[in-house]
Amino acid sequence: MNKVEQLRIALIEWAENKHTPLKNEIKSLKRENSIIKKKLQNTVQDDEVMRLTVELDFQKNKYDQCDLERLRYREMAANYSKELKNKREENNRMKQQIALLKRSLYEKNNI
Repeated sequence: MNKVEQLRIALIEWAENKHTPLKNEIKSLKRENSIIKKKLQNTVQDDEVMRLTVELDFQKNKYDQCDLERLRYREMAANYSKELKNKREENNRMKQQIALLKRSLYEKNNI
């Protein structure tokens, strides 16, 4: 082996010795980066789950409120319907009484 070959081999070994720790550090950093990405992704997913849970609870509460309002209006409509029925019955009774009074007035006038 001549000196150029020895120098080239020494340079390659030196480069490998210098780059091996860097390669290991790069692998370590890549591994750490992937772990952090997974944690971040899980955190983002957890945040998304929490946001969706809060939104779902809000919608459930809104639905419950709407359902209570619907029941309240239904009860009001039923009460109004009963009152209207009572007023109609009273109105019919009054009409019958007026008709009876008119009939008795005509009978008295004709006698």
